Amino acid sequence: MRSFPAALASVALILPLLAGAAAAQVDPVACVSPKALYEILNAANRHDRLEVAQLEGSECRMLQGAHYQLVEAKNGLSEIRLFPRDGDWADSRVAYTLDEMLVGTSQ
Repeated sequence: MRSFPAALASVALILPLLAGAAAAQVDPVACVSPKALYEILNAANRHDRLEVAQLEGSECRMLQGAHYQLVEAKNGLSEIRLFPRDGDWADSRVAYTLDEMLVGTSQ
């Protein structure tokens, strides 16, 4: 009987560690503002799929396959210029993403 409470206590200590390791991963995204970027990252950490989907549709877009140019990188936050077509400056816009989200995406 004494080992059951000890096992239960061990599980209670390990569960938060496992939950942190399984934190939601967000595909590389760029958002219209740093605030929107942080909101989508927080929603992903809360596993709030509805908010993530709403932000992806309105204020953020996936970086996979996007054409962009790095404008400035500071404190882990990158300001980029997104191009709908490569070199189309007239229709380009500024967006924000995390530095590590730019690794492995096209430029």
